[in-house]
Amino acid sequence: MRCRSGGTSLRRDAASHRRRGAMPRNTRRRFLSNAADNPFVLCVDGGAGGDGGGAGGGAPSANPPAPEDPKGGQPQGDPAGDPKPGDGDPKPDDDALGEAGKKALETERAARKEAERKLGELEQEVSRLRRSNAANKGTDLDAIKAEIRAEFAEGLVEAQLEAAATGRLAKPEDAVLFVGRDRITALAAGGKPDKAAINDAIEQVLKDRPYLAAQSGPQWGDVGGGHHQAASEDVEPGLGRLRYAYATESPKK
Repeated sequence: MRCRSGGTSLRRDAASHRRRGAMPRNTRRRFLSNAADNPFVLCVDGGAGGDGGGAGGGAPSANPPAPEDPKGGQPQGDPAGDPKPGDGDPKPDDDALGEAGKKALETERAARKEAERKLGELEQEVSRLRRSNAANKGTDLDAIKAEIRAEFAEGLVEAQLEAAATGRLAKPEDAVLFVGRDRITALAAGGKPDKAAINDAIEQVLKDRPYLAAQSGPQWGDVGGGHHQAASEDVEPGLGRLRYAYATESPKK
């Protein structure tokens, strides 16, 4: 510990002993005794340099040396001039865009994701079609065209059968059912339906199933033209009328 007091002799003794080295024990005891008796003595801790105040006995330095790097011997810490990654890259400031800018940016991003998704689906579809074409190289296109023409011709025959059955069959749509699929295929074999052959088919249906024919003549009678009973004779009112009604309306056994 190094002490300073207002007395000149104490400062002189302390300075003399600092130059010589460690302070003698008697002088140290006397120095400390005077410091304890004098209330105006200021005691300062000399730090790690010892009580005598050697070369390291002063106050600690305000700027201690930086710790050395155990690997390279250089001071630790980031150099002042080394830029960090991403320091020069400006970050997008969404707040500066405003509400309209944010919505436009979100719409653009969503549209880009949707386009990428559709592109992926199209690529998969193209790959599937390529595999399908490679597997169907031996398909006869002429046979496919002929099948399509036959289906179209059969549809025309069915339509003309219903037209020819109108007014001749009670339900014209029954013509296709009762003519039969085999007969329709034969009628459509030429590609163009034959009207005479279609009429013959309807006549054959009426011949085989006459109950399918449409009813000829009016389906209702003239007003008042139906059968009426003769006028009943006068009956007595009251119970007589009831007896007469019961006798005429009750079924006969």
